[in-house]
Amino acid sequence: MTRTSRPDLEDRHHDMAFRNLTSQIGTNYIPSEEELDHIKNSLLPAPTEKLASLEIEINRVHKLYSSLLEQRQALLDEIEGYRSLISPARRLPVDVLQEVFLHTLPTRHNALMDPQECPLLLTRICRGWRSIALSIPQLWASIHIPVPPIAKCDPPRWDLTNYLDLPKEFRVFTFSSLKVYATTISNWLGRSGASPLSITLYNPRSSSTPKEHYEIIINSFLQFANRWKNLILDTYSLYLGPIAQLTASDVPILESLTMHDTAHISNNDPLMWSRSELVKSPSLKRIDYTPVTDRFADFPLNWGQLTDLKLSNTPSEWGHPNLIATLSDIILVLSRSPRLISFHAQSRILRDSDVGIPSSISSLPLPNLQKLVYHDVGNNCRPLFELLNVPSLLHLEFIPLDGSRQTVLPIFLPRVAGTLLTLTTSHALFEPNHFPILSQCQKLTSIIIKRPVSISLGPCSPLPPHCLNDIFLENLTLPTDRSDRLAPALEVLECKVGGNFSDAALLKFIKAKQLRRDIAKLKRISIVFSTPGPDENDILLDDEVARYVADGLTVDLRYPVGLIINPKRPFAFRPDAGVPRPSNKQPVDRAIYYMDAI
Repeated sequence: MTRTSRPDLEDRHHDMAFRNLTSQIGTNYIPSEEELDHIKNSLLPAPTEKLASLEIEINRVHKLYSSLLEQRQALLDEIEGYRSLISPARRLPVDVLQEVFLHTLPTRHNALMDPQECPLLLTRICRGWRSIALSIPQLWASIHIPVPPIAKCDPPRWDLTNYLDLPKEFRVFTFSSLKVYATTISNWLGRSGASPLSITLYNPRSSSTPKEHYEIIINSFLQFANRWKNLILDTYSLYLGPIAQLTASDVPILESLTMHDTAHISNNDPLMWSRSELVKSPSLKRIDYTPVTDRFADFPLNWGQLTDLKLSNTPSEWGHPNLIATLSDIILVLSRSPRLISFHAQSRILRDSDVGIPSSISSLPLPNLQKLVYHDVGNNCRPLFELLNVPSLLHLEFIPLDGSRQTVLPIFLPRVAGTLLTLTTSHALFEPNHFPILSQCQKLTSIIIKRPVSISLGPCSPLPPHCLNDIFLENLTLPTDRSDRLAPALEVLECKVGGNFSDAALLKFIKAKQLRRDIAKLKRISIVFSTPGPDENDILLDDEVARYVADGLTVDLRYPVGLIINPKRPFAFRPDAGVPRPSNKQPVDRAIYYMDAI
């Protein structure tokens, strides 16, 4: 039997001790001097050498990979070049390309002076497309002109009174830049040939652009006034005088005009559109005037040719003493405009005791009126609706004042029920006692329920519990033998106020609308609920509803956020709460902790 000597045993124990160093990695263990020497001279050399060789191999493979990528990209570029030569777009006739280019223009606003938007984008693709784009007059016949702010802050740090106090060098540079901007506008419109023009001039209401700057910009498109067709002056500036001074002969084809009254901004020298010859244009058919004052009835318009008229005040203007129209003004305007197709009124109305209805007007026949929008921010508009005779009305929006008990729609709807296709109003009309009136509107394809008009800063009055509940949905799906069923042709239902519908009733309603043949299928349903919903939207998880959505149905259901209660975590804790943030620091998103996690 071979005996192991004591030195061998000591060496074995020594090696085992060193081998245990691996288990100490990641701990707070402090090696001895002997262990340090062993790590440096015995453990590290081999893996360090291996790492170095791997780094060399990685660099070699990386260079090979980069070379292959370059070769691949070169081949892709070559292939793409040949493919572009055989592209069908390259062989399109010029007249086809011109038609395609015209369809790239925006439809909801005038064209922007943005290199990333058409038509400027079309001039940046290739030389051929640029040449074609610049040769199409209609492509440059619309333009949106923002008045550039002076300062790089909003709102500007200075106003009109101290603009001249700015450094001369800055003012010279500003004028130089504006002249370049004005030249760009003139060149743009110069490409439009003899095409009728659509122009928007926009400036924020809080802007303090000096008069000299306005003159430079206005002069850039004033020279094309004889071709203005649609002019939107979306600015409350007092420096639109050069436009207001135009005569009717200067704008012979002007059909549509949007403008803002400035009397409530300056009592000294307001811009009086009512005295402007501009509104006498022989072609003017559409007017959008904000805010409404009692002077509008005095405008020297060719009233008999108006087809579209919008008179409105924004909520922030409803309290201004100079911005209150009278019911007689509106009645007088309508009596002068028998060809109206669309009429929109949204303004404060004085009480009946403050104004009398003209005795000479016993009826308001508007045979062509198809769209009527009326936001009642007054006390009683019933006399107006009693006078209206609108046999062609298709679209009606009537939003009453919050808390109003007016009975306008119950007396007006039966007179237009045979033609009405869309109805937008507040929840008040959808109480069960009004169902017999609603049932007369059998052609309705759209019902939109909005909040009532409010002129106070407080919240709107709460909805009554018996309004906009399951009974309303049930009445929308009554069988054909029920004469009191509501809107069998309904395709769009939007409830923008707190609906009291249950999920079960809503699900039943959707399925009935999509399955039954005696009522129209839904195209869109949007509900804002009054109470918090389930954690998961059970309606959208339903297999049948999912199939309807895939087939084109739009379902938009919104629930208010309810109180989330967790008895184990009653407090949310933010460590930086109340700590001022340095002015030169950007806000940082910080986590919200629960106190049991601290």
